[in-house]
Amino acid sequence: MVKQIIVVRKDLKMNQGKLAAQVAHASMAPLLQRMRGGTPYEQIEPSPNDYRLFLDLEMKTPMKDWLESDFTKIVLCVNSEEELISLNQKINKAGFMSCLIKDSGKTVFNEPTLTCLGVEPLYAKDIDPLTRHLKLLR
Repeated sequence: MVKQIIVVRKDLKMNQGKLAAQVAHASMAPLLQRMRGGTPYEQIEPSPNDYRLFLDLEMKTPMKDWLESDFTKIVLCVNSEEELISLNQKINKAGFMSCLIKDSGKTVFNEPTLTCLGVEPLYAKDIDPLTRHLKLLR
């Protein structure tokens, strides 16, 4: 089974609209990162002038399997920014790509705020050992 994990900071107590927007950002970010040529080992800052989008769907990869199936997403939660950053580092150290999502701070928050983490779609056998300790967001 291939799935995408999204991790939300529960301590922020985001309203439903803000939460939905941040989770949508977290779901799209790894796909766009990969399309821009990003690897699990480098984080690329998106550029509005970077149109060299590509995604190699010839090789069997978790991303390809995810795109060709039902886009399974699992939304989990952490209780702090520190937990979110620590999990991001752990996922990257394991060789997988994840994208921290930072809200601009223009509407709900008074300053730029890390809200969630989007992990590239992965096979359950690869991502579960890194995230099984987390609870579902409710």
